[in-house]
Amino acid sequence: MPNCLCTRSLSENGFSPKIFRIVEKQCLRLFFIGQAPGVNPAIHLAIATLALKLKKGNCMTNNDILRRLRYTFNCDDSKMISIFGLADYVVTREQICDWLKTEDDSAYQDCSDSQLAIFLNGLINDKRGKKEGPPSVPETRLTNNIVLVKLKIALNLQAEDILKILDRVDIHISKHELSAFFRKPGNKHYRACKDQILRNFLTGLQYQYRDNC
Repeated sequence: MPNCLCTRSLSENGFSPKIFRIVEKQCLRLFFIGQAPGVNPAIHLAIATLALKLKKGNCMTNNDILRRLRYTFNCDDSKMISIFGLADYVVTREQICDWLKTEDDSAYQDCSDSQLAIFLNGLINDKRGKKEGPPSVPETRLTNNIVLVKLKIALNLQAEDILKILDRVDIHISKHELSAFFRKPGNKHYRACKDQILRNFLTGLQYQYRDNC
């Protein structure tokens, strides 16, 4: 294991063992691909920033989103596999289980942007009915804005519905602010949807839909 300044700093500054293991694993991966954290201060900074976000709970991952949606809609493994299937994508029960594990589990696997996009496309088909023709092409790079759009479509939500869901978790934004999340990135009124908004929206969905599944 490389003698990594950032992992020593994490240990000295009281980061939890779980966060330490996640960062240590990342350092080891970088070391093996020839980017030893010990020689690149920029990598130190990037990993330390990631660790700080994890400690504060501000870092939303695709796996987090998948776990939350599974809980919200009370999906068992078979239902998850079915939703992927509605987007013409075959997954195994083992894949599902590995995506749902916690980051410090040795069997944990990252859910990629394209895989989460496929799941969300399948969720749209599950909730709204599958349209004729070829399936939607999944995005290779997801943003919080795209996730929000896909959930809006899947659940047939209007702007007022989304604002009410956010109100339930004490997040109050205007209709104008919300519309900025649905603009195209090149639009001057476009605004990035931050993790805090998406996380709270997913929490609001749990309150609204969990008991109705």
